[in-house]
Amino acid sequence: LRVSSTKIALVRTPLISAAAPANLQLSVNLPPLPVGPSNVLSYTLTVSNQGPNTAQNVVLTQTLPANSSFLSATSSSGSNSVTGGGLVCWLQAIPAGNNATATVNLQTLKPGLLAAVASVTSDSLDPNLTNNVVKLEVPVATSPARDTVTELALPTTDIVWDKFSGRIFASAPNANWLLGNS
Repeated sequence: LRVSSTKIALVRTPLISAAAPANLQLSVNLPPLPVGPSNVLSYTLTVSNQGPNTAQNVVLTQTLPANSSFLSATSSSGSNSVTGGGLVCWLQAIPAGNNATATVNLQTLKPGLLAAVASVTSDSLDPNLTNNVVKLEVPVATSPARDTVTELALPTTDIVWDKFSGRIFASAPNANWLLGNS
């Protein structure tokens, strides 16, 4: 930063990593949906390092959904703990071109939507932060029998039938940013 024609100010901040860059990408592998009430929901979060360097001190965090009970989490490296309503996985270093996984097991409680957010960070500079967050939205319900009618209670006034896809679309109020689309 130039302060005047004869002075400059140097700023060193932990907000800008001094480590070599590493592009991390987070993805999730969910089971077939919907998941039944009182069942175990098991899914895997994968952190991939797209390179070009090793990602140092990688940390995966995830909020825990309200409509579930935490059972367990295992990761391919590092350690895990549950703190303050969330899961934290310390995945250590991930070399370029490699990945680390965390498998999470939750007990579903009742019909509804399990909503959570997972994200990954590291001490390395990540040039693309848009692929570091995953929103999990898992419906918990019993599958309706074939050729039956199911009643849904939705807080909406906008319902549209799409004859090309054979689907009904409804807008939901944005009272909770994880659930709404308006």
